[in-house]
Amino acid sequence: MSFIDEVRRLSNSFAERLDHLDTEEATKHALVLPFIQVLGYAIYDPTEVVPEFIADVGTKKGEKVDYALLQDGKPAILIECKTYGTNLNENVLSQLQRYFLTTDARFGILTDGIQYRLFSNLDADNKMDAEPFFEVNMLELSASQVETLERFSKAKFSLDETVNAARELKYTTKIRRAIAEEFDSPSDEFVRFFLKRVEGGQATQARREQFGRFVMRAFTEFVREQAPSSIGIPPEQTPPASNTPPKKEPNTASSELLATPLSGWQSLATLKPVAVNGKSPKPVEIRFPDNSNRPIKSWSHAVVEVSG
Repeated sequence: MSFIDEVRRLSNSFAERLDHLDTEEATKHALVLPFIQVLGYAIYDPTEVVPEFIADVGTKKGEKVDYALLQDGKPAILIECKTYGTNLNENVLSQLQRYFLTTDARFGILTDGIQYRLFSNLDADNKMDAEPFFEVNMLELSASQVETLERFSKAKFSLDETVNAARELKYTTKIRRAIAEEFDSPSDEFVRFFLKRVEGGQATQARREQFGRFVMRAFTEFVREQAPSSIGIPPEQTPPASNTPPKKEPNTASSELLATPLSGWQSLATLKPVAVNGKSPKPVEIRFPDNSNRPIKSWSHAVVEVSG
């Protein structure tokens, strides 16, 4: 079974267990240990996985991180677990940061069994970064996210290569986020750049505001022309109720954006969404070729997910 198939199977099993997880230990056994196992680690072999790994901080003894994944006998990845549904905020993050300082591990994972946030020390050698370089929800996986997870599997893990990949992922994620923000609402700096390229010289505030709309439209049209995808758009009227899922024609595109309810598919380059009650419809979900799905809130979010 391929790694992506194993992760898909794991994700499906997770969805069936969530109503029975009231404690941290239940979360560990039902979600976290299976996650570690699908990464290829022998969860009962202390030369690979050490539960309650000692990570004493200064004079404070007895500090333990939930799991340490070992490489060549040394901790490479620390995993701090919380009960499913716990808010993974700064308070719980500080625990992992303390543990990270006392070991040679280059990666830390904070999780509630479903949400996994991966950290490293890319900003400073002597401490864990405040922001994760990668986040994943095991119930909303994309193909690209599974590929990233595979880098942390026992079979694929290479410290130097994975650190380099984490650094690249950190910055590409930030760049994609910035692109999405400009796509939704072009900044004055962004508009000025194109205004100068197209017309040159100075312009009034009114002209910059007008040109901002031009930039947004041009940006949108350019992405539609470049993206090798198909998008479903809401129907003009609600289809009759049926217990049989609508049949979808085979599609060889790299990804699909799905709006609910689904009425049909068309090329992104030729897409002209039909306004409903005077408002342009928005996509709500993106579907990848492996049938994994991710929720989306806007066209710009869709672009970010497709590009990833």
